[in-house]
Formats: sequence, C-alpha cells, structure tokens
Amino acid sequence: MVAFVLVVAAGVALRGEGHDPLVRTLPLSVVLLAVKTAPGAGSGGDNVVAAGNDGNTGRVYVLDARNGQTLRSVAVPGLVTPGGDVGNSFSLLVLDARHERAVVTSFTFTNGAATASYVSVIDTRRGALVHTIVARTSPVGLATATLDTSEDRRLGGHIFVANSVNTNDPRGHSYKDSVSVIRTQDGAVERQFLAGHGVTAVAVDGRTRHVFIVTQRQDSQTNEPIGPSSVWTLDTATWRALSVVAVGQDAAPPVVDERTGRLFVYSYAGQSPYDGRVDVVDTRRGKLVRTTTVGIAPRALAVDDAPRTGASGGYVFVLNSGYDRSGSVSILDGRSGALARTVAVQGAAFAMALDKTRDHLFIYSGVNGGGANGSSRVSMMDARTGSLLSATSVGANPVALALDARDARLFVVTTGTVDPNRGDAPLGDGRVDVLDTRTGRLLRTLSVGVAPGAVAVDERVERLYAATRGGLVTTQAPDPWGWLPSWLRRRLPFLPSGGTRTRIVPPGVSVLDLTR
Repeated sequence: MVAFVLVVAAGVALRGEGHDPLVRTLPLSVVLLAVKTAPGAGSGGDNVVAAGNDGNTGRVYVLDARNGQTLRSVAVPGLVTPGGDVGNSFSLLVLDARHERAVVTSFTFTNGAATASYVSVIDTRRGALVHTIVARTSPVGLATATLDTSEDRRLGGHIFVANSVNTNDPRGHSYKDSVSVIRTQDGAVERQFLAGHGVTAVAVDGRTRHVFIVTQRQDSQTNEPIGPSSVWTLDTATWRALSVVAVGQDAAPPVVDERTGRLFVYSYAGQSPYDGRVDVVDTRRGKLVRTTTVGIAPRALAVDDAPRTGASGGYVFVLNSGYDRSGSVSILDGRSGALARTVAVQGAAFAMALDKTRDHLFIYSGVNGGGANGSSRVSMMDARTGSLLSATSVGANPVALALDARDARLFVVTTGTVDPNRGDAPLGDGRVDVLDTRTGRLLRTLSVGVAPGAVAVDERVERLYAATRGGLVTTQAPDPWGWLPSWLRRRLPFLPSGGTRTRIVPPGVSVLDLTR
C-alpha cells in the first residue's frame, strides 16, 4: 500500500451555487479571536484581534476586519495555548475596545508543565506591548470594566484577573489564590485581593461597581472539589468583601445581568444523575435570591434582557446537555430565577445561541452530543413560548455557534468526520453550515480548513474569521478499478485498491465575505 504525502494550504471553498466567499487565507497559527468594533456608525475601523504563536513565541495580531490584512503584530512571552492542550493551562483573551487594549494570558512550559504564567496588556491602536506581568499563579479568568467613577474614567478602566494556584504545583506553595486589579492604561497592578484557595472565575457589574469572585476548595492530593463553591461580592469603592454566599459545587463562570441586578451561576452534581442547579445572587447586596433545580448536566447559560410577557425581567435560558441522555432547555424568570418551563430537545445538547432580535433560541444537539460522527441538528425555539419551530440537519462534531443577528444568520462550525481510532483526528476539512435565523432553514454549507477552532463574526463588515489548527489527514484514495461492476470487483481481490492518501495541512485563518 502506497502513501502519498501532499502539502496543501488551508482554505475555504463554497459548496453549492454562488461565488467563492474566501477573501484570503492567512498563514497564521491562531488560538483565540475577538472582534474590536470601532466607535461610531461606520465600519471602516473595525479590527479582529487574534492571539496565537509564531514558532516558540506568543503573538497578538491586529487585523483589518474587512480584508484580513495584518495591521500590527506584537510578541508576548510564552505560548498562547488552547484549552485542553497542556493540562489546565489555557490562554484567555479579552478586549477593552473603549480604551483600545487587548489582554492575553500565556505560559512557558518545561517537560509539559507550566513553569511561568504571563498577563500581557497590548495597545491595539499603536501595536505596542504596554506591560507584562509575570504571574506565580495560573490566570483562569479575565474581565474588563470601566467603573462609574471619575477616577476610573481618568485611569482608563481596570482589568480583573482571577489567579488560581494548583495545589500539586510546587510554584504555588507560598501563594494564595487571588484577584489582581490591573490598570488598563499602563498595565500596572493596582491591588491584589486574596480570596483563599480555589479561585475559578471573576465577573464585574459596572452598574453596582461590584466584582464577583468564584472559589472552590479542592483536595490537596487529587484536586477534586470539596464542598460547595462560593461567590464573593467585592465592593470596589472600599475594596472590601461585602458577602460570601455558598452555591453549587464546581460552579461555572457566572453571568451578570446588569439591567436586573442579578448574577446567575450554574453547576451540577459530580455523580449520576448529574442534577443541575442555578443559583441567583442579588448583585447590589451580594445575597442569594434563589436556588433553582434545572436539567441534567447544564453546560451553558444565556440571558435575554428584553422584557417578556409574564416575566419580571426577561428570561434566562439554561442548556442542559443531558449527559448520555436527551438534553433540554430550562427557562427561568430573569429577576426571580423561578423556573418557568423546561423544553426537551432530541439528543444530547452541546451549544446554544440566542437571537434577541427575533426571539429565537438555537440549540445544537445530536447523537453523542453531535460528537463521534453522530447525526446532528440545530433546533429553533420560540424564546417567548418555548415552542420548537424547526430542526435542521448540520455537520457532526461541533466546534461553535456564531450569530450574525444583523443579517439573520447563524453559523454552525463543525469538525466533520473524525477517526475515533486516532483520537478523533479529522478525516477532512471542517464545515460551516449557514442557517437563516428567521426560519431555521439551511442556506448553504461552506468548507473550511482542517480542525477549526476559534471563530469570530463582524456583523458590520459582514466577515467571518475561522482559525484552523491543521494537521495530518489520512483519507482513502479513489479505487482505480472502481469502474468495474461490483460483483466482478469482489472476484478480483488481487487488483490494487486506491490505498490511503496523506496530506499535511498547515494552520491558518480563513476570512470569508458573507455577502458573496
């Protein structure tokens, strides 16, 4: 059996009718993407900020959102790493568009273990590294905010970094978990708030000027969670903790609804049947409002802040994966947190996206949650009534859902067919299914490069950016004797088959023009 090695560029082709939407393919290795929208009604100044690596150096690129041209490039220490690649060390990227700053975390590794962590603040307008903080802990959460004070507006806002210590990491023996408060303007650490051990996330409510820190105690030997998580409410006027409330064990990063003054945090039991719960906290007083039981193994939460009939503050949607069963969506009252209704979906649920303009919620689900080449679908639900309106077949092995509410489109990014015998290695290009968010109908399918990861959509310039990791792809080559009748081909086993074909696909970033 002969193997042919082909080197090809990561690219995009349109399946079906229409023009090729590919603007260009950037030869960049990118892990994280974010859109920086320019102030004002125009779109000429929109940028896409991409964080990735150039060899053994981390790098942040500022791209022209319309054509993908690299405008600025800034080196950062260490490597930018995707989640799941090297232990629990994963990079984060947040933007402060108001002050033209990007914040990225990166790591240095020795023998597969993180030996240093970095928080870098970048001036996206000038393309300059403002400041890098060498951390002795692992940053696990980032949030930016301009608090409603004249002093904060003068300083240009703050960045809040949740720092976690791995109890099995010798670097962490003399350090406690904390939240660092960094000035956006110059990247200097203004203060450090110690929150005991087990900081897992941070969130900010700009209206109340409160910072919320989630902590979870862990077993020093196994790193397994012990007892409930806690939500600390920190008053930035005094930099003191107002309250600490217990929530579910191993709680997810919280979601703040500033309009209603509520914080929502979901969690689920670590053992079967993996019952889920949502804890609702009053962001003004830091008090627990309600704990609501939801479905099995929740994995996402979205807030619809538009008031609805029968709801005192809009709705909150909780996507319950169902674990190895069928998933569901729990719909809560946005102010009280009370359960309004539960809607079942077919198959295990993976992701959801909310189109607030059209009151439609989209749920990706399927056999094995759409993984392991299982059949997959996107269901469209009426966000006001909970009625399921449509279901559309899409690609398998989901990566992300990206919404363009302005042009009523949903982009469903999937890896495509994988080989479960090789660690779910892709057998070909990924794909993007484009759905109409008004009807749920499939408009077209685009083919993207191998192993898509980060995705970003700029609605104003109508561009989609898809970062692909590439890799070694092995496929079955066509049988040169396939033209023979099948009955005859079976009787001539000595004739050579097509064998396998191997291609090496480099990483890249594909820029798609969504108007084509």
